[in-house]
Amino acid sequence: MTCGGIVRGDYGRFVRAFTANLGGGSITRAELAGIAFGLRLPWEEGVRKVILQTDSCTAKILIENATPQHPHYTYVAEIRAG
Repeated sequence: MTCGGIVRGDYGRFVRAFTANLGGGSITRAELAGIAFGLRLPWEEGVRKVILQTDSCTAKILIENATPQHPHYTYVAEIRAG
């Protein structure tokens, strides 16, 4: 299982693409891992104002509502901490 995405700068200019091999798991895990990894890239460069786009309604709902008991909460907590 893999995840991937594209980081764009202001005015939509391409900055970086990424992929990561996650081993096994669920689609939800892949979506959340991709979001966390994609956000980590600009955050490590000191960029805090980021617009995230995802096609996963499940990931969006989990980012907004997941509790620490959720199996993928580690990713949610990282995303929220940004």
